[in-house]
Amino acid sequence: MQAAAADPRSRKAWEEISLRPASQILGFARTGAGGDSRRDETRIVGAAPDEDPERAEPDCGGNRHTGDGAEAELEKGWAFEMTAQKEPSGTDSESQNTELIEDFDDNPSGGGGFLQRLFLLLRCLFFVCAYVLIGFCASILIGAEVEMRSVERVPSTAYLYNTSEVCVMEQSVKNQDYFETREYFSLGHEEENIIAHCGGCGLCSTINDMSIMAQTWATLTKDATYCGTKALWGGEGAVTSCMDKRVGFTPSCTDCWVDNVMCTKRHCTFTCLKSIYLLRERNNPVSSNKLNSCLECDERMCGPAFLECSGANRRQLGIVSDIGRNAQSEQCEKVDVDWSSGIFQNDP
Repeated sequence: MQAAAADPRSRKAWEEISLRPASQILGFARTGAGGDSRRDETRIVGAAPDEDPERAEPDCGGNRHTGDGAEAELEKGWAFEMTAQKEPSGTDSESQNTELIEDFDDNPSGGGGFLQRLFLLLRCLFFVCAYVLIGFCASILIGAEVEMRSVERVPSTAYLYNTSEVCVMEQSVKNQDYFETREYFSLGHEEENIIAHCGGCGLCSTINDMSIMAQTWATLTKDATYCGTKALWGGEGAVTSCMDKRVGFTPSCTDCWVDNVMCTKRHCTFTCLKSIYLLRERNNPVSSNKLNSCLECDERMCGPAFLECSGANRRQLGIVSDIGRNAQSEQCEKVDVDWSSGIFQNDP
């Protein structure tokens, strides 16, 4: 038996369907919004736009066809599309709750976010301060090492106290500030010559200044060190004001002390910062002959210029101070005046 020829209408229907866009072939189900119940909705696709599916004639199985043969079978295969909207699972609900909590933490107005940012700020400030402090201490240690290398190349000042010069005044003018430098061995120890201090006379060779040095033998170093710290931010003016207030030297003598402080600032800043603030070194006890690093730097780098300016200091006056010195080589024993009381030794 010869096979029946294919129906031209079926072939035409296949060609039309193959040329349609996918959005016309596949149906998209829409679920009703706002309802609690979920149901599957269907709609018929594949029918021609000008044909009514309700008017199509049913076949033996109860299906309505708008065409005959292969076209109807094709429409039957593509006619219904089922869709269902899923309920959110427990895992999805937990994820949503976690996201809400994270959003709350990230919210600056929330308590958790504020505390977290405050903690981060304090931690950053702590590390910044720590790095600054470490850098400051490191710079002090390095600078002090460099300064002390320069100090070691300068000879000791012991030679300044091994001199034959003395500062004297005559008996007739002993209550006046009239002093002159003479050689000790040329005096002949006449009663009219009174030795005020060892070494040449200077701007501090006055009755007022030498009396203050004697009376403040235990506090002068502390006061001078305190005023010296003013030079770090206040300069000479701040140091001068401090010395006038705490010590009370004559203006000329104060200038010598201020010049010494500024000299120490130029040559011993890091050494003294290390000694005072890092090592907390105190003045050497009287029984010790070794100076701390700050005093040693000041003594060697600035001592000669200061002694030339002032003339008198506590060692030259024969006064044992709060700084440990070598009494045999640096302490003057030729003085004829007890400057702490103002009594001349050869008075009747």
